[in-house]
Amino acid sequence: MAELSGKDKESESVFDIFEIFRSLRHEFGQVTVNFGSPVPLKEFIDDNIPEWQSLKEIPPIKLSETSLNLANMLAISINKAVAIKSTDLIALALLATSKQNIEEEYLLKQVELLRQIARTCIPAGASVTSARPEEMLNQAMKIVGLSRIEHAFGSIISSSKNQSRILAYNANNVAHVYTLPSLVLRFVTAKRQTDKIALLEFVTTLYPFLKSEMFLSWAISELNEVLETIVHLLQELGLVTTNGQQLSMPSQETSIQNSIQHIASITDQPLTRFYTIMELLQQSIKPTLKNLESASASISEKLSILYGINSTEFFDKSLFSAFLRTLKSENLLRDDLTVKKDFSLLVSMTAQSLDPDIRYNIFQAVKKFEN
Repeated sequence: MAELSGKDKESESVFDIFEIFRSLRHEFGQVTVNFGSPVPLKEFIDDNIPEWQSLKEIPPIKLSETSLNLANMLAISINKAVAIKSTDLIALALLATSKQNIEEEYLLKQVELLRQIARTCIPAGASVTSARPEEMLNQAMKIVGLSRIEHAFGSIISSSKNQSRILAYNANNVAHVYTLPSLVLRFVTAKRQTDKIALLEFVTTLYPFLKSEMFLSWAISELNEVLETIVHLLQELGLVTTNGQQLSMPSQETSIQNSIQHIASITDQPLTRFYTIMELLQQSIKPTLKNLESASASISEKLSILYGINSTEFFDKSLFSAFLRTLKSENLLRDDLTVKKDFSLLVSMTAQSLDPDIRYNIFQAVKKFEN
């Protein structure tokens, strides 16, 4: 549990075996297994290193690049075969709240909403639980140990700090399914009234970076069609109002507004990380990879305390490095880590999707970074 909180891995001893046996008595729920598409390795290597059979030695840079491409392909294949379980949906709904406390009645409605979105957005090889919302909650309470606080005006479901860390693992496993619906709702919420052309520009600008981090399968050329499907679904669910090409928020009805806000928040963490790095890049005179990674992780760790984010991935240095690589591959960042002309569009698009309070705290933290 301490390692899930970001602490260094401790050495193990023979006595840890008894802890493992003790944990095996816990409820782990029902196992679901999906099979992804296999990767034909020879065909993959032929495509990436055509002359590999005639080479005495593969250049280290080429080998590293090919290994990274293979890892990405496997991760995308795994995500396309995701099994969305009861605990995953409960985790997404509960962690979207500020203090991991939620009214039971609202929670049950929200997990059903999340399931309906998943049924449309999951790839053909994926699956989503068919359990009723009440069954989902009961399963999650057995597995994670959530608390139910009885109240005259309705029961409240709550998770402790340690339980929230476990739930973060579940939520991260399925967050990629909700990435595009979350982006749509973020944009429409920020604009209040907009259109599909502006939405497509917004998503297209951010998509390469989310695709890289979340291992999404769609190509840029597919986004227009995918967004049409998602917008239609969100309109049917009452989360977005459409009129031809126009998009707007539904009328101010409390439960729907909460649902919109909570689904939109699923992409909070990656977008906040992106914006942190971009602000540092703009602030830095002579940026170095080491300093950027260190400063980004420190700022994100502070934000995790301010906003109660129980996920070590939020300040994982490897994710910051991956974002910098994608900036370079998208021709927005030079090798010396100075930004290019079109960088400002990405900054603007990311900024408008974030809460002003988060932007302010990032800006104040970046000002203290000296480089």
